[in-house]
Amino acid sequence: MTEFNEESRTENRAAKKPVWKGFLSTVAAGVLGSALTLTAVPYFQEDTPQATVPEETGQAESSSNLDVTPVSSSSKSQADTIEQASKAIVGVVNMQQQNNNPFSQSSEAAESGTGSGVIFKKTDDAAYIVTNNHVIENASEIQVTLHDGEKATAELIGTDALTDIAVLKIKGN
Repeated sequence: MTEFNEESRTENRAAKKPVWKGFLSTVAAGVLGSALTLTAVPYFQEDTPQATVPEETGQAESSSNLDVTPVSSSSKSQADTIEQASKAIVGVVNMQQQNNNPFSQSSEAAESGTGSGVIFKKTDDAAYIVTNNHVIENASEIQVTLHDGEKATAELIGTDALTDIAVLKIKGN
């Protein structure tokens, strides 16, 4: 019985590869893969044309029917611009049904996740909001909080999990 055990131990030792050979083959594969990637990437990138700026000839052509309104950089301060843009930022709350009592059939909506969104289009009776898909995923109800604290229930218009984008619609002006 001891002869069998000694023979099987000797065979197991001979069958095992040394650890350093496995490590070296992994490193070699990584170096080879990196070299191939760095060589192939420039061939698959699109050539983007560089913007060119025409040289000035000295005088601009004058046109009598050209209406030009000068824009002054001091007409709006940065603070005014930021304040106006921040009105488009909204809070988004994902509400999901929670069943706390296993013996009860009733469930109540509880906050499951929060995020932010931006109003990108306003019409007379609705506003459209873009947010992240992971914020509203599996929501039974979506609440939106506007810049002034007003809350509204949002309707899910569409989602794309691949790009993590969702579009919501709220009613009102």
